[in-house]
Amino acid sequence: MSSSIRFSTPASALHDRVAQAWKEVLNIPYCEPSQSWQDGGGDSLATLHLLHKLEHSCGRALPFDVITPEMRLADLVALLETGISAKPAALPTVHLLPGIYGDGPGLAAFRRALAGHMSFDVVEIADLRAPGRVLGDMRLTGEVAACAIDRQQPSGPILLAGFSFGGGVAYEAARALIDNGRDVAFLGILDTTFGIAATGAKRTRRQSLGWKLRSMLRRALSGERTRSALLKASERLSWSAAHRVRSSLQDLFRTGALHRWTPAPLEVEVFLAASEEFAPRTLPIWRRLCARLDVVELPGLHSRILNSPAVDQLIAAFAQRVREVSKSRPLAACVVGHSASG
Repeated sequence: MSSSIRFSTPASALHDRVAQAWKEVLNIPYCEPSQSWQDGGGDSLATLHLLHKLEHSCGRALPFDVITPEMRLADLVALLETGISAKPAALPTVHLLPGIYGDGPGLAAFRRALAGHMSFDVVEIADLRAPGRVLGDMRLTGEVAACAIDRQQPSGPILLAGFSFGGGVAYEAARALIDNGRDVAFLGILDTTFGIAATGAKRTRRQSLGWKLRSMLRRALSGERTRSALLKASERLSWSAAHRVRSSLQDLFRTGALHRWTPAPLEVEVFLAASEEFAPRTLPIWRRLCARLDVVELPGLHSRILNSPAVDQLIAAFAQRVREVSKSRPLAACVVGHSASG
């Protein structure tokens, strides 16, 4: 198997870039060789900051769980030089679409808990550099994800899952893959809700006004040049402020896509994890859409499903379903991409 994330930058230049990003994020004058990321003060927000800097300087996105608390600078440089190895051949790979703001510590912990059972390919959702028509359309966003998955795994049955907003993207990616003749053996939807178009809910007067204002803003930012100029201008702000700008733009376009989304029925095996908060309004719709639906209801709020006790139940159920699929069908290995197995 080929390595997944590997930089062609010369080793010395790569070391300098990573060291510079490391120092800037931790706000230290030099890098102590024995100091770990955690010992230097690296937390989840700092990890996001470091990943953003590495993506900006090296041109490649990295999954959240690349950076571990015990990692030293030399470890990270070595990892980027040699490449993040693809999954062991014996393990099935699940292509995972993250939530509305991308990968994060909760989803990374979920993947680590399942590392002995499967490997994950974290599929980046169409980012803010994509055309406005893609950002505002769940089906087109799913098609972009399907293309990435098809490149990652060009043959064999596909295991696919999505968390929250990513569940909707995964649903549309599954449709696109099936339409192109691919075999989707497993589709996991992890507590995905629906917007106004699918539920038929009526907006209050205040909600209608907010929707109109957000629609106007989306139209104003639908041009790639305008959006690019705004993102470039945000780079002059502090990292936390720039991060808030990017998150606000992701929320603007992606919630708009979710509210306009009217999914059609899909003939595929679906594993659905639904929180106590979302289940009453989402289960009836999922049951209409998916004739072959396996439901696990989780206690508590949507925002807590990646925390105990809900996540413990989710991990056990998810592992069991993937194991059942793996036993019943021969699964192909991923040959290219950015697998992250925790």
